[in-house]
Amino acid sequence: MLRPRARITGVFYLFYFLTAVCGEFFLKGLVVHGDAAATANNILAHQRLFRLGLATGLIATACYVTVTALFYGLFKPVNRTLSLLAAFFSLVGCAILAFASLFRIAPLVVLGGSQYLSVFNGTVADARVSVSRIVW
Repeated sequence: MLRPRARITGVFYLFYFLTAVCGEFFLKGLVVHGDAAATANNILAHQRLFRLGLATGLIATACYVTVTALFYGLFKPVNRTLSLLAAFFSLVGCAILAFASLFRIAPLVVLGGSQYLSVFNGTVADARVSVSRIVW
Protein backbone atom coordinates (compact mmCIF):
# COMPACT_ATOMS: atom_id res chain seq x y z
CA MET A 1 0.00 0.00 0.00
CA LEU A 2 2.89 2.35 0.72
CA ARG A 3 4.73 1.85 -2.57
CA PRO A 4 1.86 2.97 -4.88
CA ARG A 5 1.25 6.03 -2.71
CA ALA A 6 4.94 6.92 -2.89
CA ARG A 7 4.88 6.59 -6.67
CA ILE A 8 1.79 8.78 -6.93
CA THR A 9 3.53 11.34 -4.73
CA GLY A 10 6.56 11.24 -7.02
CA VAL A 11 4.41 11.73 -10.11
CA PHE A 12 2.66 14.74 -8.59
CA TYR A 13 6.02 16.16 -7.46
CA LEU A 14 7.39 15.80 -10.99
CA PHE A 15 4.24 17.39 -12.42
CA TYR A 16 4.67 20.26 -9.93
CA PHE A 17 8.24 20.87 -11.09
CA LEU A 18 7.28 20.76 -14.76
CA THR A 19 4.39 23.19 -14.38
CA ALA A 20 6.37 25.56 -12.16
CA VAL A 21 9.30 25.69 -14.58
CA CYS A 22 7.01 26.16 -17.58
CA GLY A 23 5.08 28.92 -15.82
CA GLU A 24 8.25 30.82 -14.95
CA PHE A 25 9.59 30.27 -18.46
CA PHE A 26 6.47 31.80 -19.99
CA LEU A 27 6.55 34.84 -17.70
CA LYS A 28 10.29 35.51 -17.69
CA GLY A 29 10.43 35.49 -21.48
CA LEU A 30 8.30 38.64 -21.51
CA VAL A 31 10.40 40.65 -19.06
CA VAL A 32 13.04 43.04 -20.41
CA HIS A 33 15.34 43.85 -17.50
CA GLY A 34 15.84 47.57 -17.01
CA ASP A 35 13.14 48.60 -19.50
CA ALA A 36 9.65 48.85 -18.02
CA ALA A 37 8.09 50.17 -21.22
CA ALA A 38 9.39 47.24 -23.28
CA THR A 39 8.16 44.81 -20.62
CA ALA A 40 4.72 46.43 -20.66
CA ASN A 41 4.63 46.29 -24.46
CA ASN A 42 5.60 42.60 -24.37
CA ILE A 43 2.86 41.85 -21.84
CA LEU A 44 0.26 43.69 -23.91
CA ALA A 45 1.45 42.10 -27.16
CA HIS A 46 1.50 38.57 -25.71
CA GLN A 47 -1.39 38.57 -23.26
CA ARG A 48 -2.27 34.95 -23.95
CA LEU A 49 1.25 33.82 -23.12
CA PHE A 50 1.22 35.97 -19.98
CA ARG A 51 -2.12 34.54 -18.86
CA LEU A 52 -0.91 31.00 -19.66
CA GLY A 53 2.10 31.59 -17.43
CA LEU A 54 -0.15 32.80 -14.61
CA ALA A 55 -2.49 29.83 -14.99
CA THR A 56 0.42 27.40 -15.09
CA GLY A 57 1.76 28.91 -11.87
CA LEU A 58 -1.61 28.44 -10.17
CA ILE A 59 -1.76 24.84 -11.39
CA ALA A 60 1.71 24.30 -9.93
CA THR A 61 0.52 25.66 -6.59
CA ALA A 62 -2.46 23.30 -6.64
CA CYS A 63 -0.13 20.40 -7.41
CA TYR A 64 2.07 21.34 -4.47
CA VAL A 65 -0.95 21.34 -2.16
CA THR A 66 -1.61 17.80 -3.39
CA VAL A 67 2.04 16.84 -2.85
CA THR A 68 1.82 18.23 0.69
CA ALA A 69 -1.22 16.10 1.46
CA LEU A 70 0.43 13.01 -0.02
CA PHE A 71 3.65 13.60 1.93
CA TYR A 72 1.63 14.01 5.10
CA GLY A 73 0.03 10.63 4.44
CA LEU A 74 3.42 9.04 3.79
CA PHE A 75 5.16 10.43 6.87
CA LYS A 76 2.25 10.25 9.32
CA PRO A 77 3.13 6.68 10.43
CA VAL A 78 6.70 7.79 11.23
CA ASN A 79 5.88 10.86 13.36
CA ARG A 80 2.40 12.31 13.21
CA THR A 81 3.26 15.58 14.99
CA LEU A 82 6.27 16.39 12.86
CA SER A 83 4.42 15.43 9.69
CA LEU A 84 1.53 17.70 10.64
CA LEU A 85 3.91 20.57 11.37
CA ALA A 86 5.65 20.14 8.00
CA ALA A 87 2.28 20.01 6.23
CA PHE A 88 1.16 23.16 8.03
CA PHE A 89 4.24 25.13 6.96
CA SER A 90 3.97 23.82 3.42
CA LEU A 91 0.32 24.85 3.17
CA VAL A 92 1.14 28.31 4.57
CA GLY A 93 3.76 28.62 1.84
CA CYS A 94 1.22 27.56 -0.78
CA ALA A 95 -1.25 30.16 0.50
CA ILE A 96 1.40 32.88 0.33
CA LEU A 97 2.32 31.81 -3.20
CA ALA A 98 -1.32 31.86 -4.29
CA PHE A 99 -1.77 35.31 -2.75
CA ALA A 100 1.39 36.56 -4.47
CA SER A 101 -0.05 35.39 -7.79
CA LEU A 102 -2.63 38.14 -7.46
CA PHE A 103 0.17 40.67 -7.78
CA ARG A 104 1.30 39.10 -11.02
CA ILE A 105 -2.09 39.95 -12.50
CA ALA A 106 -1.58 43.65 -11.67
CA PRO A 107 0.20 44.57 -14.94
CA LEU A 108 -2.80 43.35 -16.93
CA VAL A 109 -5.15 45.42 -14.79
CA VAL A 110 -3.00 48.54 -14.92
CA LEU A 111 -2.19 48.26 -18.62
CA GLY A 112 -5.57 46.86 -19.61
CA GLY A 113 -6.80 49.99 -21.33
CA SER A 114 -10.05 50.21 -19.43
CA GLN A 115 -12.16 53.29 -19.98
CA TYR A 116 -11.32 54.78 -16.58
CA LEU A 117 -7.61 54.64 -17.49
CA SER A 118 -8.09 56.62 -20.72
CA VAL A 119 -7.89 59.98 -18.90
CA PHE A 120 -4.17 59.43 -18.34
CA ASN A 121 -1.76 60.54 -21.03
CA GLY A 122 1.91 61.36 -21.52
CA THR A 123 3.99 61.15 -18.38
CA VAL A 124 1.15 59.66 -16.36
CA ALA A 125 0.97 56.77 -18.83
CA ASP A 126 4.71 56.26 -18.44
CA ALA A 127 4.25 56.24 -14.67
CA ARG A 128 1.58 53.54 -15.10
CA VAL A 129 4.15 51.39 -16.87
CA SER A 130 6.68 51.98 -14.10
CA VAL A 131 4.17 51.12 -11.40
CA SER A 132 3.25 47.88 -13.14
CA ARG A 133 6.95 47.07 -13.33
CA ILE A 134 7.37 47.69 -9.59
CA VAL A 135 4.42 45.41 -8.85
CA TRP A 136 5.90 42.73 -11.09
